[in-house]
Amino acid sequence: MSYLALSVLMNVGLFVAFRTFGPWKIHVFQAVTVNYLVCSVLSGIALWDMPINVVWPLNEPWHYIAIFLGSLFVGTFYVMGLTTRNFGITIATVASKMSLIIPVLFALFVLGIVTSPFDIWNYLGVALALTSVILTTIKGKSPIKVSLNNHWFLPIILFLLAGGLDTLVNYTNYRYLNPELEMPFIWLIFTTASICGLIILLIRRQPVRLRSIGGGLYLGIPNFFSMYFILRALTAFSNNGAILFPIFNVGIIVLSTLAALTIFKEQLLTINKLGILLAVLSVLMISYRELLIWWDY
Repeated sequence: MSYLALSVLMNVGLFVAFRTFGPWKIHVFQAVTVNYLVCSVLSGIALWDMPINVVWPLNEPWHYIAIFLGSLFVGTFYVMGLTTRNFGITIATVASKMSLIIPVLFALFVLGIVTSPFDIWNYLGVALALTSVILTTIKGKSPIKVSLNNHWFLPIILFLLAGGLDTLVNYTNYRYLNPELEMPFIWLIFTTASICGLIILLIRRQPVRLRSIGGGLYLGIPNFFSMYFILRALTAFSNNGAILFPIFNVGIIVLSTLAALTIFKEQLLTINKLGILLAVLSVLMISYRELLIWWDY
């Protein structure tokens, strides 16, 4: 349970870090690129003592998937940063964490690996998850300056990208990975993401700001450890993601909302609060049977 709590805190730290980028005038894409360089170095250190045939087995399908994921991670993290800066922590958190319904539906209808068929409560939970994203996105007066005409689509894009990435990661883990290959897989994703980010920065010929490097450092550390701790938590929960991820996502939504209200004084409309409540309720409804089994156990 301690690994799960640490992973939740690291994920909340990501959104808090993104929220500071606006006031501190940190260039989001530059910081995201530095962040992935930090993650690549940290995961490389974790691989230091592993045999080369384990770290880099030749011609494995997960190599190409990891490279593809790495190229998408840069864009997804960039959208997450823009969403947090323009809409606040609460909306960005709900949009990214409610995307769990995409891999859940993929596992149900494509992979067929769910422990039990969906019932009416599960489907209602999926509907509530979609509704919660819409309700939390509605904004009134806010200390965050945002033009909805230009940015209204960001939470929706974040929702789709995060869900798509989680689906592909889950599929790869299901088809190709074992516990020994998890860290090499993560390292290749982070390294590809950092290379893609550097190439884009070189094409743009933008001078890298010192504060963006600092922002990337304090973004990269929680980003890496959020991944590390969730892998350890999965092991502690016997790889039962149906139990782990509902608790994980509810914890992030609740703590991120508290951070937004107390640290950054973000203002929520009544309809936004309803959306947060529906988000928590939807996660519980999607996985209520697994949670009841775990509770009885």
